[in-house]
Amino acid sequence: MRLFREASVRVFVHATEDEEKVKGALLSLLPPGSGLVRGSLRGHFGNPILTLDARITDPGKVEEMWGAVLRGLPREQLRELLEGLEERMEGCTLYLRLDKQLASQGRISLTEGGDAIHVRLRAEWISPSPQEEIRRQLLEAEKAEK
Repeated sequence: MRLFREASVRVFVHATEDEEKVKGALLSLLPPGSGLVRGSLRGHFGNPILTLDARITDPGKVEEMWGAVLRGLPREQLRELLEGLEERMEGCTLYLRLDKQLASQGRISLTEGGDAIHVRLRAEWISPSPQEEIRRQLLEAEKAEK
């Protein structure tokens, strides 16, 4: 049984940033063939902000992305994610913020900052809970990191 059934990923591109570089960072996290939707917003002071969004509804591709995140996170961040799992989950949805700058260098890292790639992973309902299965997978990934 697959853990996740859907993922949404969003990144904001500010006027001072290179859109292609940010797009490359986002695509490095997504399964091949993922499409992007481009949108535009205005900041508080009227500054233009571009949004790049991807929605993945193929559970196999979502699992592929989740596996890449697990393999890419450093051991200490797997532990951090494991210890703070309750704060990152709402219902069956896991929320992650990945460092946009490091992603542009091909690295996966959690961040608490606003300049992030926002990832939302929607889990299937698994008994006893999706959190327990996520916790199990994080522990496995942490052991594999040794």
